[in-house]
Amino acid sequence: MKLKFKVVILIITFGLYGIFLNLSSVGASSTDSVSILERLMKGEKEYSGTRISLDLKDADLPNVLRLFADVAKVNILVTEEVKGKVTLRLLNVPWDQALDIILVTNNLGMEWVGNVIRISTLERLQKEKEARAQTKVAEEAIKPVSTELIPVSYSKASDLVPKVKDLLSPRGSVVVDERTNTLIVKDVEERILMVKELINRLDSQTPQVLIDAKIVEATTEFKRELGISWGGAYNTSYEGDKVSISGASEGTMKQSGTSDYLLNLPATVGIGSGGAVDFYIGNIGRFFEAKLSAMEQKGLGEVISSPRVVTLDHTEAYIEQGIRIPYLKLTTEGTVSTEFIDATLKLTVTPHVTANGHIKLDIECSKETPDWSRIVQGQPTVKKSRAKTQLMVRDGEVIVLGGIYEYSKTGSTQGVPGLKDLPLVGWLFKNKTKAEDRKELLIFITPRILTPMAKN
Repeated sequence: MKLKFKVVILIITFGLYGIFLNLSSVGASSTDSVSILERLMKGEKEYSGTRISLDLKDADLPNVLRLFADVAKVNILVTEEVKGKVTLRLLNVPWDQALDIILVTNNLGMEWVGNVIRISTLERLQKEKEARAQTKVAEEAIKPVSTELIPVSYSKASDLVPKVKDLLSPRGSVVVDERTNTLIVKDVEERILMVKELINRLDSQTPQVLIDAKIVEATTEFKRELGISWGGAYNTSYEGDKVSISGASEGTMKQSGTSDYLLNLPATVGIGSGGAVDFYIGNIGRFFEAKLSAMEQKGLGEVISSPRVVTLDHTEAYIEQGIRIPYLKLTTEGTVSTEFIDATLKLTVTPHVTANGHIKLDIECSKETPDWSRIVQGQPTVKKSRAKTQLMVRDGEVIVLGGIYEYSKTGSTQGVPGLKDLPLVGWLFKNKTKAEDRKELLIFITPRILTPMAKN
């Protein structure tokens, strides 16, 4: 009998046909609930409250909202505009999600008043917000106006004026003193304090960035050539045989009265290039002469260019070094004029320092050099290497901006058809050349944020 009486009282109190509330895992502290409710007021839909289960039918809305005061362990006040019934069944959901669903469904909102959560209709909360704003404007209209001089150290004062005007009241004004780079602000005290805080945040020292670039050009050249020249003569007269070995580069065929070798496929040897061995057997009347020639050439080259430039954040800078090559140009009038072509090493960069210490770079690096191996009308052509890109780099990190790799391999064989292809013996009837060239271009970039030295 006593149990039935308690059930009837519970139904009368909450206006329910059935209620089930599972709070067995409720243990959240009030500090956690405050942070959860603050996120909920900001509109964040990341629910992290303790999970609960609710089974309600035709329950009074104010009484349902009172349940969350116990769950969240916070103070909740429900205004008289909050009316109606709610029917829901939620199983194992975070309590903040359950609260959010009930508020959104019934067009309700909440706000902090000290340490109390005040729940009311959205319409009433909006009207109260507008009323407070009008009251604040009216109070500012009767407050005294003062003038404050705010010096600007690193920024240009005129650039900050549009941002300052957004904080001023209708009675406020701002003027720039260009000579001292100072803002003259006239407004009520509260607005001036807001302007000062804004200037302190924006008027910071602009970072300086050092961009160190290295352009590395490496070349490898290899060439090998093998050749042979031989011939002979026979004369019936006999004056005695003669055997000799000569290292002369021209041989002795012409001295023997013969106009040329029978087979003449020498390597391109000469002074400072390769060598030759000349064999001569016989005399002027009867002889055989052969000259073996060989040449091998290796070349290694490395050119390192290191342009370096310092600039302010968001400011383009460039450094350039090189020569100007004159060339002749025929004008439309038929006269000849002299113009110039630049052959320079140039680095152009615009850095941007991010809040987390990274550096974004808009960078262009180019190198132009005269190529004297290719001459047109007495003037060299210009060889160009260029890279342009955007990238994100950590402070002090070395990164490869770009690279170009060239590899060429050539080989040729000259000789007597058929005979040059014979095993071993074919070397008496051919000349063979092999060449390999490697060229590699790499561009390295290292940006560094320069920290100003502290004053003693």
